Amino acid sequence: MPISASARKAQRSSLRKKEINKPIRSQLRSDEKKAKDAILAGDAISAEAAVKQAVKSMDKAAKKGLIHSKNAANHKSRLMKGLNRMKASAPATKEPITVDTADTE
Repeated sequence: MPISASARKAQRSSLRKKEINKPIRSQLRSDEKKAKDAILAGDAISAEAAVKQAVKSMDKAAKKGLIHSKNAANHKSRLMKGLNRMKASAPATKEPITVDTADTE
């Protein structure tokens, strides 16, 4: 238990900040997990969207001071590395070009 008035105030402040930061940190972890799962699943489109959302969450958390900016950079780098590896190992799936022949004579 804090003894001095300043220590009590610091504790109240810390608890307020903890409650404010809790949902942001939770969202950050959820977004990172979704991105990792999407990369492991091998779906390039959903993985790219999930990584983009995770990067956005990491940038917000770093801006607010929840995580250090270099910590965010390391996590983003690892996610992008995994995404790029997944894209490189996936076979090239280009849809064939279709020509509409209804209007030609």
